[in-house]
Amino acid sequence: MIEVKNVTKSYGNGESRSWVLRGISFEIKDGDFVVILGASGSGKSTLLNVVSGLERPDGGEVSYGGRDITSLSDDLLTRFRKKNVGFVFQQYYLLPHMDVDGNVRMGADLADNRDYRAVIEAVGLGGGTA
Repeated sequence: MIEVKNVTKSYGNGESRSWVLRGISFEIKDGDFVVILGASGSGKSTLLNVVSGLERPDGGEVSYGGRDITSLSDDLLTRFRKKNVGFVFQQYYLLPHMDVDGNVRMGADLADNRDYRAVIEAVGLGGGTA
């Protein structure tokens, strides 16, 4: 389970400070499917960066299975992300000389994931890629 409690995040200082996230709280239970929608500039990417540990919040907690990641060292956060976090970016960059299997395998190899073909099958792209 992912728990986000009263997360705040701002950029800048003093009068130029811009608050992007103010008191965001929610839970995502294991097996849930979540979609984050909002207008451009509404804080979606910032929220995902904070929840994944790519950015630190100004306040609040982000917990995975009861473990608060907001106070982890950079090294421990890197290990956490490698084991637990994956992104599909809006602007993705596939390697054109590779098929689906090759592109997914490249990312899976970085995470020492040998079960990547199950992911390909789960999203319906398994036909002829293995």
